[in-house]
Amino acid sequence: MLVDCLRCAIHNSPPPESLESTNWGSLLRQARQHRVEHFLFPWLAKNIPQLFSTDAAVEPDSAPAAWRSLALEHLQTTIIRQLQTTELLQKLSQDRIDVIPLKGTWLSEKIYDEPSQRSMADIDILVHKCDIERAHAILTAAGYQPKRDQLKNKYIYDNAYYHPSFKAFIELHWNVESEMIEGSSIPEIEKIWNNTQKAVLFGSCIREFTIEDQLSHLIQHILHHRMALSLRSYIDIALILKMHLSEIASFNFERSASYWKIGTATIFILQIVSELFGIPLPDQCNIEKAGIEKDLLHSACSTLFELPEANSRDHEYNFLKYRQSSAMGKIKLIASRIFMPQTFMALHYPFARHKLLLPLAWFLRAMHLIQHTGRDLFSLKQNRSALDNAAIRKEIIQKLTQEE
Repeated sequence: MLVDCLRCAIHNSPPPESLESTNWGSLLRQARQHRVEHFLFPWLAKNIPQLFSTDAAVEPDSAPAAWRSLALEHLQTTIIRQLQTTELLQKLSQDRIDVIPLKGTWLSEKIYDEPSQRSMADIDILVHKCDIERAHAILTAAGYQPKRDQLKNKYIYDNAYYHPSFKAFIELHWNVESEMIEGSSIPEIEKIWNNTQKAVLFGSCIREFTIEDQLSHLIQHILHHRMALSLRSYIDIALILKMHLSEIASFNFERSASYWKIGTATIFILQIVSELFGIPLPDQCNIEKAGIEKDLLHSACSTLFELPEANSRDHEYNFLKYRQSSAMGKIKLIASRIFMPQTFMALHYPFARHKLLLPLAWFLRAMHLIQHTGRDLFSLKQNRSALDNAAIRKEIIQKLTQEE
């Protein structure tokens, strides 16, 4: 029912007849899990006004009333976020720093009918690596504080900043991937910058991706999170496809994929979106022509409905490795997760920047793994279906990106 509703909302079509008798509490719970409750609300208010319009007489503790309250609260959050983004872009523009608003920051204003339909926790922006220090200085002068000060650490590609007056974090990026994720391919960021175009957002000059690169970026982000992202990520792509469908036939996805390092994932993810939400695709997006197995598509769709929490993604992959390793391999895996390089350890234990204190950081990391990660791994071990889901997603990514 959730997918049916999303499909109808995308195409602005009437709801299925069975919707009025649905379990609204269950549907709201699923919508929130997939972070699409705000996207669906305007469509629900229009098509089922007796339950969702602002003057609907419903029980205060009912699911429709709760859904409406969430939507109204989110309107205020969106306005504050827009003010925060406006101020941020103005300050960066005044100092002539090129900036690319990423993901929801751009999508909510350019693709969604209403900015409040796109939920987001952070304001993501990309700057040139050479502009990191200047951007950092501008943010701190404006009252922002970094969550961590590791701008030159090779294991990170962004830095988060918080402000006491705003709820949303600022995620300052200089790349979209790093060596922190094992086996990841780092996109060629300068080629990506060279393919951007001038635009305006909230009255400030910005750079933005072409639609072709915007799709590639969203797909790279899905791969970055090991295909464990909610349906909201696929709605982003569906709305771009719907708005720019006539242009897609002329896109050179192979060229874009080569510098985004996403292999054949573009056509694969577009096919998933098409299957879920009924959006037609041009011939060049045929998975069979791209040499992708049809069964792989069905497997990917099925994994969307049993996804791990964000803090469990690394753990599930680690346990998969552990399960598949020999006795000696298990020992090596555990050791590799404790005795990490100094630059990595300094991310979590700043004192590890001093070599003499590095052994203490390793000891604390071992204690942390025993206390927290071990418990999570045991929970994953008990949940066979979750691990099977992780194994399927890992296999899909390997096939799409040709990882060894």
